[in-house]
Amino acid sequence: MIWFKRMNKRNLISTVVGVLVLTLISVFSTKSFELPKILNLIFIYSIAALALNIVCGCLGEFVLGHGGFILIGYTTAVLLMQQLSKLFTKSMGKVYFKEMLVYVVRGGELHPMGYVFIILTVIIAALITAVIGFVVGLIALGRLKGDYLAIVTLGISLIFVNICKNFDKLGGGTGISITTTISSTPLLNLGFLVACLILILTFMGSRFGRNILACRDDNIAAEACGVPVNKTKVIAFTFSSLLAGIGGALLAFVQPQAPTAFGQDMSILFLIIIVLGGLGSLTGSIIAAILIVLYENWFCVQSWVPDFFANNPKIIYGIILVLIMLFRSSGILGKNEFTWNWFYKMFKKEKKVEVSQLNESPVFYKFAKLSKIFGIIALCLCYIPLIGESLAVAGIVFGSIGKKSSNETVRRVASKGLTLSVISVIISYIVVDILVIILMQ
Repeated sequence: MIWFKRMNKRNLISTVVGVLVLTLISVFSTKSFELPKILNLIFIYSIAALALNIVCGCLGEFVLGHGGFILIGYTTAVLLMQQLSKLFTKSMGKVYFKEMLVYVVRGGELHPMGYVFIILTVIIAALITAVIGFVVGLIALGRLKGDYLAIVTLGISLIFVNICKNFDKLGGGTGISITTTISSTPLLNLGFLVACLILILTFMGSRFGRNILACRDDNIAAEACGVPVNKTKVIAFTFSSLLAGIGGALLAFVQPQAPTAFGQDMSILFLIIIVLGGLGSLTGSIIAAILIVLYENWFCVQSWVPDFFANNPKIIYGIILVLIMLFRSSGILGKNEFTWNWFYKMFKKEKKVEVSQLNESPVFYKFAKLSKIFGIIALCLCYIPLIGESLAVAGIVFGSIGKKSSNETVRRVASKGLTLSVISVIISYIVVDILVIILMQ
């Protein structure tokens, strides 16, 4: 794996630690109801956003039918589980099968065979979605591009939605759902997200991935170099459909949806996510998915938030998209990937500033240093309620004063202190929120 060899040890260790922290949060979050739901949606939205970024970001084609392929994965997973239920009910008995697959929300455990069936169902649903994506890619990508491709994919997506909406066997207008749920165990969805990331990195590091990037930069030059452009586009679209099928299948085990929920609104939502994170940036898509899920399922439900934000998400998303285009058209990360280097630079010792060389009062330099010290201590103690928050607030105040300095080095030190303090406040608030939820159960 080329991507694995390219990662330096510090970034690799930091990433592994981050995944382990998410794993621990996923394991211990089963005592609450809201936290597992948020984590599940973050993981599933991340997978679906990564799928769309393969086509829109890495390939450079504009498609609007992503919601339709998520719907295919969702519907296929539900139908497969229903058939498995009928098959094993006949052979094992209804009571045993119910104990094996139905998850009891409070204190219950899913039978180990239940996880096996869920994983197999997700894989089969993803493969079926990939086959349909391959057919659609052959029809559309070989003949169309630009706005025409977007309109055609949107039309195909609406066809899928209306088929599910008008056939009773597919649930009709209310949709179909299954009794088996993993809504209180985010660990399985985290595992699928990690597996999808490894799969994407391996795929993009292969010959096919390099061909996709070549087609994005210049179709004519890529074809002149011997790259089969149409074949490459179909492969990218098929791979994107495979990942979208995984996201849709996992959604079936977490949150029942009506077919109309997978229409143009969902496609545009994921388009906003990848534009916000940065077209072509995998980690940018994950960061944007986290922000969108937190906005919908955490920010909007707070008592102090006006009802306007919860009742008008489309207006908010439209404003976000306009602001992105105006002030940062490349998104949060652009085409770059997230690394931990910025975090470690916060602790790097700056060049010593002699007080005698300052053309101003040394009080700014002292406040800047205090801000960084308080920020580091607050980050270490952010898991302790009140103490971490108090230190972080002090760091923010000192950093704000230090930022007024005319010396560039002093301002840089103050900026590091501010950043560390803000991160500490956010982490401390999340930790306190989790503790409150757990203790109230």
